[in-house]
Order: sequence, then structure tokens, then C-alpha cells
Amino acid sequence: MSSYDADNTQFLVKFGREEHMRALLRRGAVFMNQLQYFVDLEKDGLRGDRNEALTGYWSHERAKITIGGRQLLPAGPLRVWGAPDRRRATYCLYGVSNLRDPVDPRCFTFGDLAVFFSNGQEFARRVFAAAERLGHELALEPVRYVGRDYCGRMGAFTKLSEFSFQNEWRMVTRDPTPGPLLLEVGSLEDIAMAVPLSELAMPPGGCRTSR
Repeated sequence: MSSYDADNTQFLVKFGREEHMRALLRRGAVFMNQLQYFVDLEKDGLRGDRNEALTGYWSHERAKITIGGRQLLPAGPLRVWGAPDRRRATYCLYGVSNLRDPVDPRCFTFGDLAVFFSNGQEFARRVFAAAERLGHELALEPVRYVGRDYCGRMGAFTKLSEFSFQNEWRMVTRDPTPGPLLLEVGSLEDIAMAVPLSELAMPPGGCRTSR
């Protein structure tokens, strides 16, 4: 089903607005936006990413172009993308290996409530089953982060390193979808709990971290 077992991630976390997170917890409402949504979020520097779901990325410092026997050096990185990849529906999660590890404070801008899944594999199983009932197949993998000097293939599970603070795991449809996808998997209260993000910003000892 996924590479979840091969990673040291113990918990999956979803950040969002309280009304959406309550719906997730109580009804299992899983809303999957297409990857193009994040490309279009240009004004949101922490989530918007014009390099989302690129087919390939080649650093201008390492890439070389030869035309008619002449070698040219590009002025900026070379990006290749295809529309089908950006139409794949995606569900973004935060991976936690230890509950004592602090959550990056930049994630606190993603909403006001966090849902912690104590059994990420069971959550994924339920979501995969709900997607299959609608005729969709999903993949679940951690995002790989690469530097600006990277040259090679990208895809739905590779992002540039400036987004590594998101510690992201993704559920992604294997094929493009006509639009966003809403799955109803049923109550998740047996494997999940909600925590206000304000509490995550409060470390043991009671002093709030800077935000």
C-alpha cells in the first residue's frame, strides 16, 4: 500500500481550520486538492510552490545546453512540467518521529487545530479503501527534499529543500482527477485526537516558543 512501514515516522498529523479538522475527526472527511492548487497559491510563501509536481528540475549552475555544437549556460534553473501530474489529487500530512520533537512554528499558520493519528497505517488503509470505492488508486509516501543544485526527475513526491520544514507525507491519486476529491471514511476518533495548535507552541516548562 505504501512505504509507511519503512520510515521511522510514528505519527501522522493534519493541520487545518478547526471546522475542517472536526469534520475529519468525526466524519472522516478527507478533502484532497489537486497539486495545481499549491502552484496557484503564489501569495502564500509557506505553502504556495510554483515548482510543485515538476516533471524535472535542472540547476542552472550544473545544467548545460548544446545547440549546433555550441554549449550554452542557462540563466536560471530549467523546469519541465506536465499538466497531468498537477491534476493529481493530494492529501498533505506532517510526519512526527517523536512527540517530544518540536513542530516547526511555521506550520502554525496552516490552521488552528491539529489532528494526530496514532495509527497512520490504519488511517491510510481507510482512506485507500474509500478512494477505491470511487474508482481511484492512491499512493502514500514521504516527500523527498532536494537542494537548488539538484538535477533530475521531480514528481509529486519531490520538493525543493526550502519546504523541508513541512516534514511532509502525501497521499496522491495515481491518475489525474477532474477536480478536488472528497472522501468520507467514517469517524476516526478511535485512532486520532485533536490538539489546538496553540498548545503545540507551548513546550514543557510553559514558555511559548517564538512564532
